[in-house]
Amino acid sequence: MWKASVTRLRGAAKGGREAIELYKELKPDLVTMDILMDAMDGLQALEGIMLHDSAAKVIMVTSQWHDEKQQNAQKLGALGYIRKPFKQSEVLKEIDRVLKL
Repeated sequence: MWKASVTRLRGAAKGGREAIELYKELKPDLVTMDILMDAMDGLQALEGIMLHDSAAKVIMVTSQWHDEKQQNAQKLGALGYIRKPFKQSEVLKEIDRVLKL
């Protein structure tokens, strides 16, 4: 039987710049972040987070998945991907997988 890791929400950002600042402030075990965000997109925010902490564990979320964006996210350091619409069980499995890395 599969069992998910226990997690709790530490913060939520409205845009990429805020995501980077929250990461620096909260130092979370895991970040889930949409590729499409206001002002600065998720790929730019991912790059900023990884410049601050190259060991950050980030899962990218999107409904508009393109191989190029996935490859860019992977090159920038994303460890996981969740496609919308998603099922809770899929999200929990991906979170658990990335936390174990």
